[in-house]
Amino acid sequence: MKYVPTHLVSISEGSLRVDANISVNRHGEGLGTRTEVKNLNSVRALVNAIEFEVRRQIQVIEAGGVIVNETRSYDSQMKETLPMRDKEVKQDYRFMPEPNLPPLRLVDIPDEEADSALVNIAQVRQRLPELPEMKRQRLVQKFNLNIGMAILIMNTPGFLTYFESVMELLPLPSGVRVAKVLHKVAIPALSEQDIDLDSCPIPHHVFAELYKLVESDTLNLVKAHEVFILLLNGDSRNPAQIVTDKVWMKVNDDEAISTICLQILSENSAVRAKYKTTKHEKHVNKLMGAVRKATAGKYDMRKVDICLRKFLQE
Repeated sequence: MKYVPTHLVSISEGSLRVDANISVNRHGEGLGTRTEVKNLNSVRALVNAIEFEVRRQIQVIEAGGVIVNETRSYDSQMKETLPMRDKEVKQDYRFMPEPNLPPLRLVDIPDEEADSALVNIAQVRQRLPELPEMKRQRLVQKFNLNIGMAILIMNTPGFLTYFESVMELLPLPSGVRVAKVLHKVAIPALSEQDIDLDSCPIPHHVFAELYKLVESDTLNLVKAHEVFILLLNGDSRNPAQIVTDKVWMKVNDDEAISTICLQILSENSAVRAKYKTTKHEKHVNKLMGAVRKATAGKYDMRKVDICLRKFLQE
């Protein structure tokens, strides 16, 4: 509904409400009598209403009672459902014809003109925009993304449009890494300022330049995030100039990495001893954090991880 677009689909603003139909039955028996809980306006209310109603129905049945086919409401303060009306008796909703809403007559005739008094579903279908499932499949096939990343792109405001605009400036095989950099670098920085990618002030070509620094192994993701924040705050320099001026180039030298790892292990001998005893990952993470802090996040953390683990095994 959101992509067509025919609805805002905003549960939090009350523009979308859902009903839940719930029934329980003993193992081996047929379906039980259902109740309907109306006008639930959040996922939490939906879950709580279902859980309460399941417990209530089980208690009624186990006490020898009978479940009544009825409509119920959910009280979010009391966290319980309450009866509204009994469905055993036919409800008189007093439906009245509306003269301004004539009967809707549908046909499905591809490639043909239908009577103007009829709605041709085939023609409506052709006018529909690309729907979410089609978009997800296109992202997977075109950019070789996994389905999880495709869903993330679809569900994050502005991600799809920004991602595709950046990809127009880069080769297709870059898709997987570009999506990761956007997810790890851009979105957290934007979230800190309550901005989504729809409103991102950084032009697509500037982000593409930043990505190239990451891809060429000149810059790691930690410093890429800091460059992005500077750009977000109005820094007029291009990404490469910022990296040069700040001396933020990634350190990949094996000897330098070994030196800093040995230094951190020496300064954190208690953590090293705990890891040797417990093998808990939290101790490795603490050492990684110490390296990151000592090196201002400039070292290649993938190599740091490998190096630390090698020394920890000795």
